Amino acid sequence: MQELIDRFQWLKGLPVILATFLTMNIAIVGLAFIFELIRNLFIGGQTFSGVGGVTLATPHEIRAEKTVQARLLYFSFAGFSGYTVLLLVLVCYKEFSSLMPYAGELEGRGFTEPVILLATWSFIAVGQAVFLVTWLLSMPRLKVLRELDFDLSPEERRGEVIDSGAGDWMKNLIHEAARREDINGLRLFQTESLAGDQAVVRMEKTRARMIERAMRGLWPQAMSESRSLLAQQGGEGLEARLILAISYIATRRLDAAKQILYGIDEEERDDDTEVLMMITEFLDPWRGEVDVDLRKKHLKNPTVVHLGLLMKRLAVWEAGDSGKDTEAEIMDLRSRLSAIAMLRLQRRGIEALELAIGAVKDNPNHVGGRIALALCLLDGIAMPEDRFSALDLYRGLARDAQADPRVHALGVIIGEEASLKDLEAALVQSSSEMSGSGKSKKKSESAKAVGDGVSDDLEWMDEAPVNPVAALCASGEGSDEALAANLLIIGHQAMDRGLPPTLRRTDREYLIHYYILMPLWAALGIGLGFAIDKITIGVAMGLLLILGHILIMRIQRSQEKNITHRDQMAMVNLAKRMRRNKVNFNPSALPVGTHLLLSGLLISVQGVTYDIGLPGWMVENIPSTRQKDFIEHVAERRRGYRTAKPARSRILEKKWWEKRERMSDSEGALARLLGTDIASAICPSEAKPSPAGSGGKGGGGDKGGSGGSGKGRRVVRRKGSGEGGRRRAVRRKRK
Repeated sequence: MQELIDRFQWLKGLPVILATFLTMNIAIVGLAFIFELIRNLFIGGQTFSGVGGVTLATPHEIRAEKTVQARLLYFSFAGFSGYTVLLLVLVCYKEFSSLMPYAGELEGRGFTEPVILLATWSFIAVGQAVFLVTWLLSMPRLKVLRELDFDLSPEERRGEVIDSGAGDWMKNLIHEAARREDINGLRLFQTESLAGDQAVVRMEKTRARMIERAMRGLWPQAMSESRSLLAQQGGEGLEARLILAISYIATRRLDAAKQILYGIDEEERDDDTEVLMMITEFLDPWRGEVDVDLRKKHLKNPTVVHLGLLMKRLAVWEAGDSGKDTEAEIMDLRSRLSAIAMLRLQRRGIEALELAIGAVKDNPNHVGGRIALALCLLDGIAMPEDRFSALDLYRGLARDAQADPRVHALGVIIGEEASLKDLEAALVQSSSEMSGSGKSKKKSESAKAVGDGVSDDLEWMDEAPVNPVAALCASGEGSDEALAANLLIIGHQAMDRGLPPTLRRTDREYLIHYYILMPLWAALGIGLGFAIDKITIGVAMGLLLILGHILIMRIQRSQEKNITHRDQMAMVNLAKRMRRNKVNFNPSALPVGTHLLLSGLLISVQGVTYDIGLPGWMVENIPSTRQKDFIEHVAERRRGYRTAKPARSRILEKKWWEKRERMSDSEGALARLLGTDIASAICPSEAKPSPAGSGGKGGGGDKGGSGGSGKGRRVVRRKGSGEGGRRRAVRRKRK
């Protein structure tokens, strides 16, 4: 090694090498210092100051405004760092001209030592003059800057608060849209140019982003927006604190959620806060302690009622839901949509269609209900597949809620050219392209189209921690994350395999551990004792092996009680057990659009409903059931599942309506299902119900269809779609 060093020592004598090393060394150290300063600014969102320091931006502007962040970066790197490096280069040419490259050529052009000295001091004088003027202007802010603290916890209260009195109308508008689950309205509000105090406008747009991300299940982004809102409000605001706590719950960080909830003053706590405290304890079945008084006090709360009904249905993988169990309208509707997703998974298309029709009739303006009806029409289980009616529903949604990402996802399913930049649409495209094994996936345009936060497939489960389809699409190994997000995603297959929802070891595992392995360790120890003619040592060795086996089992059980979002041991073991029983975790086998409807535990905060998923360890809160009794209980549903037609699991081809004519049965189908008034309100292009026995030449009725052309083109009917075909199918099923 020393010979190698001696061989290259001559490089130290080169002027270029020495000057480059000196310049880069100082520049890199300076840039690293500036980068660390900027990182702390962005993390803390705070104003740095010395005695008479300069305020570049207020904390809430640094957190909320990208233009301010860009200005801060430009000042730090282009102004301060560039100015410093330029002075460094000039000093190097002044003091070490013999070592610097091109020194002779520059001196021949007049760049002599006096000129360099004059330029250096000129730059220094100008820089010091600018700094002196800025310093003098910032002197009145000295007292304010000295009173500020470094802000690494924006949820803590402090002095700076924006006067939001002028923005009450914006706040009311946002909450009204959120209570209606109007994601389209929230997204449009974020892009509006509004007059007035821009600090208040920025704050309300941050509130809209926070609620919108939370309603979509993008909890890490909702967490970031809630911190930003708290920073702008000076740490005040119960709603932002509760959203931050729910974000921690959704990402399975229960300790952080408890810290926030129990840190709220008692006089500020409302019913939503107390219910969240109770839910946080309930989500930890091993260490949580639910307050009995709180449980009795909020027994009629919609969230508590919904939780009780959800756990009862979970015990037998039941999907049925009347949708009118609680007093919260949107929560009932969301629960009904989740039941529709479960019914589609369990191939109970008739019940799913009935629930979807009821949901649209009860709330025609709700986007989720109309999407559920469109998906049921595409399944073709309760009635022949009706693509044109589903297309009418999509075009009505595209008119009424063009900014809603769920509408974009339905557009991808229906075969329309739709944006893939949002997670909902990208998941539809990705799940349809998953391979049959579910362990590999082509890199498609959906993986490239989503934004920076979800461009990598492996980050989808982190962007949407309560979305099981995102976990399954992220990689072939995301099965345990899917179970930690929402256990209901495998409910249909577990019911078919006769697997009750439980984390307890099966009889086979007990047999292997206690009747095979432990006697084997005892036999090995005794055999070793006979082999060495020391039976005492053999017995001791056998006991030691048995105790070690028991200790390992206890350690594993203890690790299973450690709640995390990823690689949670109980969910890893549950996923292995499901795979041994031939449960398929391939997302391409799921009904298309499942992630648009399926939800877990629903929580209401200030009238707005949020989904926090249903982690698999929640089965510890339900009574255990013997597998034999469970199989007898679900025997009828298992028979129906195995003989029924599965729901559609693939998206439609692009522009299919240009190659088909509308069937006569499809004309006025929505009017017959929903009533003429509702059908005409949500789908203006939908054809009116035709008289009995009328032909199918007219009445495409929409822009994309060609049913109204009347050019004599023969209508191709799907085999078995008529009444005779249905009778033949019933006879074949009976045989």
